[in-house]
Amino acid sequence: MTQYKVFLENVPSVNHMYFNLRDRPGVKILTKVGREFKQSAALLLKTACSLRDYEGKLIVEAIAHWPNRARRDMNNYAKIICDSIEESGIVKDDKTVLWREMDFIYDKGVQGFELVIYEKGE
Repeated sequence: MTQYKVFLENVPSVNHMYFNLRDRPGVKILTKVGREFKQSAALLLKTACSLRDYEGKLIVEAIAHWPNRARRDMNNYAKIICDSIEESGIVKDDKTVLWREMDFIYDKGVQGFELVIYEKGE
């Protein structure tokens, strides 16, 4: 089974990705930070992984690197990473991505996610 490894730096949390439109309640727009991250992450993922338009289940194992001991919730980062995987063309729909939070480490000054991506065997 082929595994693809990639490290995504400076991943924004879901709290920093969207803003609400005042004149349209319930409508959320991706922030500039979110758009820029998604675009650069999609390019990096496309380069690191040879899968294209994959329709089966795709496993993404994640190890978070936190720059300090501030309180963080790993699953607040899953959304933008899974969206970036879809945008890269690796999968047709990110609903097939199985996100696995494997671990987190304190890595002074480094914020990002170490990802291992592979197809789920049936």
